[in-house]
Amino acid sequence: MWASPGYAGKIDLEGVKRLPNVAADVLRECGPLRIADLLQRIRERGYRSRDGHDKVIRALRMALYRNRTFERDKAGKWSLV
Repeated sequence: MWASPGYAGKIDLEGVKRLPNVAADVLRECGPLRIADLLQRIRERGYRSRDGHDKVIRALRMALYRNRTFERDKAGKWSLV
């Protein structure tokens, strides 16, 4: 991320993080969550808040299933390994 030396606007660092990193941060703070609850907490932080719900939940599902850092229990809750 970069900005010109004279830039005085707000810098949104949450937008710089990748979705799996943001999900991991939320799970560290909140413990195991169902995907809908996880998405709600991620969006409360302002991450991809302008994108459509279906688009973000699809991206979140893919990120969780593809990343070995996450696991899903029998109750459908996601957590960190």
